[in-house]
Amino acid sequence: MKKRSLFMIVAMLSIFLFGIGTAQAVTGVADDVPGAGVVIPMICEGHTTAGGPVFGPLNTVWAIAERTALSGITCDVTDSVCAPQTPSASSIGVVRTNVFVNDRTSIVRLDSSACWSRNDVVSSDCQSLISQMSSANQAAMEVELGGVTYFAGYVEYIQAAACGPLDADRFIPWVYINDIVTGFASGMNGVSLEGGVGEQLQEICTFGSCDTIGVTARTVMPRIFILNSNADSFNWWMFLLGRNQYAFGPQAHLTRELNCFICNEGENCLSTDIEIPYELNIINVADEAPGSPVFPAGVFPKAGFAYCDINESGFLPGEATSTSIEGTLNFDSPYTYSLWGWSYQRAVPTSVNARVAAIHPIHRLYCQSDTNGYTAELPNRFDFGTVAECNISGPTP
Repeated sequence: MKKRSLFMIVAMLSIFLFGIGTAQAVTGVADDVPGAGVVIPMICEGHTTAGGPVFGPLNTVWAIAERTALSGITCDVTDSVCAPQTPSASSIGVVRTNVFVNDRTSIVRLDSSACWSRNDVVSSDCQSLISQMSSANQAAMEVELGGVTYFAGYVEYIQAAACGPLDADRFIPWVYINDIVTGFASGMNGVSLEGGVGEQLQEICTFGSCDTIGVTARTVMPRIFILNSNADSFNWWMFLLGRNQYAFGPQAHLTRELNCFICNEGENCLSTDIEIPYELNIINVADEAPGSPVFPAGVFPKAGFAYCDINESGFLPGEATSTSIEGTLNFDSPYTYSLWGWSYQRAVPTSVNARVAAIHPIHRLYCQSDTNGYTAELPNRFDFGTVAECNISGPTP
């Protein structure tokens, strides 16, 4: 047999045995598949007053579909676990979730619930949930971006009762950032976590001898685009992480940053550091973008990208030697936490009467490590070039 024919046979057999690419879902990967739990970053323009919240036009809206029928789970009326949002004579509540609304530091500001019938779609939005909070909790959700006040945080949908297993990957979430009055709308997928929502937004492994694992990151690469100086032409980076930066009492903490090189489309780059201390961090890119020669003052569009390492460093209490964490690692189990990112861009062209908005998921390099016991939680399933070293050095608690 010719060598070429033998190689072709081996290649065909490998396709039948292993498939092509990474088609099946795996925990610890930022893949858009149905999940057992859902996490959604949310932001809506507004502020709290003595008479209640006052909202602007920007709002985050989402819809979550339930796919019990596709999962092969059968339920009857005796299995009903809740009253569906849109009941009918034949509707059965197949799953009920706790709904936790957290501020950007991960403090729960609203505790609610939701119920689905089979193949149901349940929707909600930022303004509706903010309206259900106390004035103190509303004030805790406020952030300022580009001189405008918003409510910002994230929502968790965690299964509490179900017809069938509580770890069934049954939810499919879609998210929209709408500013209809001003003329902007754009969408993205919500975060659907396989196996459920871990304590630091990890995916929960429910099969075999695997570990619950974070969707890790060592380096992120967000898009930059600011069309012109119009107040409605801006770019946000939104980062959702599984924990806040480490804190040890009121005076001692590590500082978590994006150590970035920001580049324009002419290949000019400058370095800058951007702090990301919270679980939800929304960055107004115009405030962080470097000046000349990358983005000279008054020159538009400001277009390019950044590549940023995630580093957390500082001095632990009583230590004279600094500690450094490279990537999304923890000192103790669970050794990894998750990160997701989106670049939200909107623009008002001057040449036409139009409004443009877009959201791009932020690309990443995942973590790999051969020290300190992290290997057990870092999946050995990535091709060369998509991972980078993540490690902890210096004193540990």
